[in-house]
Amino acid sequence: MFNDRGYSGMLSFIVPEDMDKIDAFMNRLHFAHYAPTLGGLRSTLNHTCTSSHSHVPDDVRRKMGIIPGMFRLSVGIEDADDLIADFTQALEVFGN
Repeated sequence: MFNDRGYSGMLSFIVPEDMDKIDAFMNRLHFAHYAPTLGGLRSTLNHTCTSSHSHVPDDVRRKMGIIPGMFRLSVGIEDADDLIADFTQALEVFGN
């Protein structure tokens, strides 16, 4: 969420490296929308391996700490509880 200074948080998180489940996870989200770049009022999600660093060989990306399960999230103005619920239900594709 935006704070009183007009900016919000950004974070990276890692899920299992299963491209079918990664696609299913992204398709299940309602509030955070996939974007090749991050920032703005809406929460946006970036899958670095298939966007900004898709041209970089896997071994080089991994040395940079960019693995297939990693996402970057830029938090927008949506209600925090809505975002938490949205990510919770989408992450169910990865099981327990």
